[in-house]
Amino acid sequence: MSELSEHNKQLAERWIKHCWDGNPDTEGTIEELLGEEAVGFLEGVIVRGLAEFRGFRDTYLTAIPNVRLSIESMVAEGAWVAVRWRAQGELKGPLMGIPPSGKSIDVVGSTWLRFQGDKIVEGHDTWNQGAVLAYLADSPAGAGYLPGERRRIPA
Repeated sequence: MSELSEHNKQLAERWIKHCWDGNPDTEGTIEELLGEEAVGFLEGVIVRGLAEFRGFRDTYLTAIPNVRLSIESMVAEGAWVAVRWRAQGELKGPLMGIPPSGKSIDVVGSTWLRFQGDKIVEGHDTWNQGAVLAYLADSPAGAGYLPGERRRIPA
């Protein structure tokens, strides 16, 4: 692996651990790692720049303040880093019209980050947000979502 790829993996790990893991002391890390013109292609929304990212992130961390993310795997090539993560927590505040319920979430997702220098300039997230929100809202559409269920290909 190139030195650039290894360096970008370290930056991606800091981003996940310091910006999304319910860590209250994150403003410095966000300012340090997120480019001013960064674009995030998130589930159902595109965010541009620091202010929009903070608003999106704050919505989730207000609703799930005890969220814990763990990194399951990472791969990197040049400017790109792909992170497979797992998020766990409880719905303690309102989220997109869903009232607080204390329900647990346990979801696996992935984030692709593109770095330019030491700044994130592009990100893509995928984690089946629709099924998780339907589950939290007690919608029949969420009936197939089981927190912590791991789908594996039989050996």
